[in-house]
Amino acid sequence: MRWLSSLPKGIKVILTINLILLINSGNNAYFFIKNLSAKQSINDIGLFLNLTTLVGILLVQIIIVARSSTMLSYSRIILYGLALIYGALILTMLNPLVITSARGLIAILITLVIIFYLIGVRGYLNESIAQHYFNK
Repeated sequence: MRWLSSLPKGIKVILTINLILLINSGNNAYFFIKNLSAKQSINDIGLFLNLTTLVGILLVQIIIVARSSTMLSYSRIILYGLALIYGALILTMLNPLVITSARGLIAILITLVIIFYLIGVRGYLNESIAQHYFNK
């Protein structure tokens, strides 16, 4: 655990929030797999989007923990892609049943916060503190 104490505070926060997003995406993907039906294509789209976010966030976690300076530029592309995928998740939530419920509105707002977080992480990875962490 000595390597964990040497990490900058911003990297620790990113790793923690990404871990929470990984657990959430995995939980959502499990829910979609468990409730698959042949009639509802929205479940297939939701499953694809959640599995894609799961893989994307996992790749960003691996790049950050491995301190891969060569893969750092790819992590920025992955983060923008994840923001677009979360935007597509919002589009799948825009049916009348979800919008009229308080749970649906809260889910949409949380997804918007996640999109802003992902764009912020991309900006943080461009700063000198993060560049120093990746030995660039």
